[in-house]
Amino acid sequence: MALSCNITESQVPEPIKNAFKSTCPVEKDPNCRKDNNFNFDSYFKKEGEQYKADLTPNGSWGETESSIKKRDSHKVGQEAVGKEF
Repeated sequence: MALSCNITESQVPEPIKNAFKSTCPVEKDPNCRKDNNFNFDSYFKKEGEQYKADLTPNGSWGETESSIKKRDSHKVGQEAVGKEF
């Protein structure tokens, strides 16, 4: 598995590599960056959708984020977003 990082692949801790392999085995080229909190942000695609995962240095999967397109959100959500932004 190749990890594209703002650090070299050899600097990515083994627990991060293992956590990612076990959670997203089909993703072969996630982008990984070390953030300001010394955690790792991994950007990857799953079923055509873009995601970002936060992993701690020991490999704990903190959270996963994704974005939705405005047209895909529920009408009530669209109205709320339209009012706020």
